[in-house]
Amino acid sequence: MSIWQSKVVRSTTAVFVLGLVFQTVFFYSIFDVYFQSPLVTGVPSVQVPSGAPAKRLVLFVADGLRAASFFERKPDGTPRAPYLRSVIEHRGSWGVSHTRVPTESRPGHVALLAGFYEDVSAVTKGWAANPVEFDSVINQSRVTVALGSPDIVPMFVDEVPHAHGLTYDAAMEDFALASSSVSLDDWVFNRVGGILDKPGSAFPGLEPEALDGPGTLFFLHLLGIDTAGHAKKPASDEYLANIEAVDAGVERIVALFEAKYGRAEEAGTAFVFTADHGMSNRGSHGDGDPHNTQTPLVTWGAGVRRPVKLPVEARQPGRDPPGWGLDAYERKDVEQAEVASLMASLLGLRYPTNAVGLLPIEYLNVATSYKLDSLVANAAAIYQQFKVKTAAVRARVLLFKPYVPLIFGESYFSKISQYVSDGHAGQAIAMARRVVQLSQDGLYYLLTYDWAFLMTFIILGYVSFGALMVVWVVRSYGLSSSDAAMLVAASRSKEAAKYERFVECVTGVVVAALTWLLWIESAPWRYYLYVGFPLFFLHLLAKAQLGLVFEAAVGGEASGMARAAAVGCGVGFVELMVASYFYREVYTLCFLVLALWPTTRWWPARAQGAVQGAWIASCVSLSVFTLLPVEMESSIALVVGGLGLGLAGVLWLIEADPAGTGVGQLPKQLLRLQMVVAAFAGALVWQTETLLARGARVPTSNLVLAWGLSLAGLVGPLFSPRHWLWRTVSLYLGLAPALVLLSVHYEMLFFTALLGSLVAWIVIEAAGEDGGGLQRALSLRDVRTGGMVLLYINVAFFGTGNVASMSSFEISSAFRFVTVFRPWVMGALLVFKVLIPIALVSCALGFVGRVLKVPNMALFFLVVAMSSVCSLNFFFLVKTQGASWKEIGNSISHFAIQNAFQLLLTVLYGLANVVSFGAGLPFESGPVKVE
Repeated sequence: MSIWQSKVVRSTTAVFVLGLVFQTVFFYSIFDVYFQSPLVTGVPSVQVPSGAPAKRLVLFVADGLRAASFFERKPDGTPRAPYLRSVIEHRGSWGVSHTRVPTESRPGHVALLAGFYEDVSAVTKGWAANPVEFDSVINQSRVTVALGSPDIVPMFVDEVPHAHGLTYDAAMEDFALASSSVSLDDWVFNRVGGILDKPGSAFPGLEPEALDGPGTLFFLHLLGIDTAGHAKKPASDEYLANIEAVDAGVERIVALFEAKYGRAEEAGTAFVFTADHGMSNRGSHGDGDPHNTQTPLVTWGAGVRRPVKLPVEARQPGRDPPGWGLDAYERKDVEQAEVASLMASLLGLRYPTNAVGLLPIEYLNVATSYKLDSLVANAAAIYQQFKVKTAAVRARVLLFKPYVPLIFGESYFSKISQYVSDGHAGQAIAMARRVVQLSQDGLYYLLTYDWAFLMTFIILGYVSFGALMVVWVVRSYGLSSSDAAMLVAASRSKEAAKYERFVECVTGVVVAALTWLLWIESAPWRYYLYVGFPLFFLHLLAKAQLGLVFEAAVGGEASGMARAAAVGCGVGFVELMVASYFYREVYTLCFLVLALWPTTRWWPARAQGAVQGAWIASCVSLSVFTLLPVEMESSIALVVGGLGLGLAGVLWLIEADPAGTGVGQLPKQLLRLQMVVAAFAGALVWQTETLLARGARVPTSNLVLAWGLSLAGLVGPLFSPRHWLWRTVSLYLGLAPALVLLSVHYEMLFFTALLGSLVAWIVIEAAGEDGGGLQRALSLRDVRTGGMVLLYINVAFFGTGNVASMSSFEISSAFRFVTVFRPWVMGALLVFKVLIPIALVSCALGFVGRVLKVPNMALFFLVVAMSSVCSLNFFFLVKTQGASWKEIGNSISHFAIQNAFQLLLTVLYGLANVVSFGAGLPFESGPVKVE
């Protein structure tokens, strides 16, 4: 028996589960391809030469401080940070520290202290007490004192015996209090003096003399600016005032150290001021937005080069953004991981064993010999990582291809020694820098060594899965009974049996060979799945009698030209959806074109009058939202106004019943009760925002009420009327309390417009069908229906102001539910906010499938096939090198979001079936009344 006649393949449940597992596994593939940990274990550390210029170093990390806000002058022309501006002009060196994605706190601090870039999967480790499991400047120091946030300090000091950490209570991180952000930094500043005088009072057993010796590190983590940015956004007075407060605090700390030890330059004290990441205009971070990746770096004190004032002819107009006023001073930009190497060199510590940053010797004010020796040690440390990583990859790979430029890597160090002996320090420095660059490139080569293999099978997976879905849908729902019988008869022929045995043999040989290869190379178990899925799909396709399926499919009532045009339009539409990730305005174009539908010959004759007007109005309304800027000031008037407009429309529907549904009084009362719950949620938003605007603490009762109203709203749809219209309206009302509580500007207006458009679409699709109850085979127009579903799913995401970035969401959306930093809760709320409009789309999908008399499973797999093409596009568009970090981060975000949509489609399918189950449909008993 052909596998295509087996119960496994014929079972829609089995195919659904197979697709779900495939999408889950291949969603994870982005971590194996793009987010592998660069950590190399077993690397020997390399000592910086003796004669370090600094005994102690104070590291200030202003969490969430972006370079633009720090360096810019105030409107009156005075510096935003007057003390640190005076340091730039008179005492030290400055530049911009360029971070990498993900621009989050843990990866940023790891880059600063350990000198390497963690993969994105490490972000959530920073949301819990997870000590870093690798070397850092703190580990290499003789003694470290760290003060600051409980989310950061314990990660670096808990497992280090000579590191002493002190943190404030997590409850202080309250986004609602206007004074909260400044008080976080004041807590840190206020404790430094006492620790310098009596360290034992804070850390029992730590004697004052312990802080006087060499290799001492003070790490001051300042969270206030980040807190103000999330709560009020970077353009707010609170964020800017916090910068000034930090500047004043830094001045206080410098005065304390110089009062105890003497002037920094002579007393062996060095200072480094920087940030872990910046802050976008939306008050978020995580992606590659330049405001997130560009942070300030100011250094001064022992061993640090003093300012270099450029002659007028050497200045570069336009080098800095307008308003910085620093073009007269030499700017020395660095990569964030280079800060760790700089601190190790200043203190004379061993480089952290996984540090990959080039030592920025331009910041050093030391003898040339110390610069050279430090840089050579820097090169040797990174080269050691390359050697260890090479040995590890060589040991597991069957046919290893070495990184050619470093095959004779030791010879570079011989040349450096020769240059030093000959007195050519400049050439020795250049050669050491080249070794660093080659070692960095070599580490990247080894990190991505499996990419070609993985990408081949991931591409095969998406292509074969999409093709399989199309073939399965055509075989299951797109063939007439005679064509289906022809396929069954053909599958039972001797030729078919012989062909199937051949396919089995070829598949067996390929599977055996690849399994052996993966086993020999000790590949992770996931690799077996990445290889197994495409082989299984290709196996099914090879046995699917594609020629006969194609012949049957193209031999229907539509002409070959029409079918080719349908396929071409489908592919073109999918590419348009891909373009929408870069240009949200694509959705405006799509809905304006759809608004013209009533003027075409494809418009159903029974959908006239009010239906036409509702469709045009809803399409034009939806087209506006993707023209609006994604960065808008919060507007509670828009939030509450959008809810009020929606409730007014629903009230009219209930009282007028324009569809003539004859809904009873009890269902109407239930709908009115849902309206009351939504109205209470709107009032709560207004009252909570009034408190937040005053900087007052939000009462716990408000937070409890927000959770209660949201949950109460979700209960309502469980008791909704049977009719499709009221079930859709009930779902809208059930989701409205949660959405209005999570909204910051026009989200509710969009949600209301989306409801109108979806209701009109269901009526239009129903108007194009006859009143019969039998299911029909798929036709060409169902490609259009699948495209509409894909369009609505995408616009449900982009229409509320999101962009195709993993950090496009505003954390302030969660403040009506939780004001203290709770990343898992806040993250879950933001994801739920995204899902709310998509849930409404799933409701429409269930009804559309029924009115078209097409199984929802068929439409579901049609949309899945189209989404697979989108995923494949984004896979090819991923950038990892040769682009800005914004482009790199966004390209990976696009692929991740599209894969998340793939997974979400399975949830949509289940929800669509639940919502539409047992619902009465329009036109089931004749035309609907639309007046």
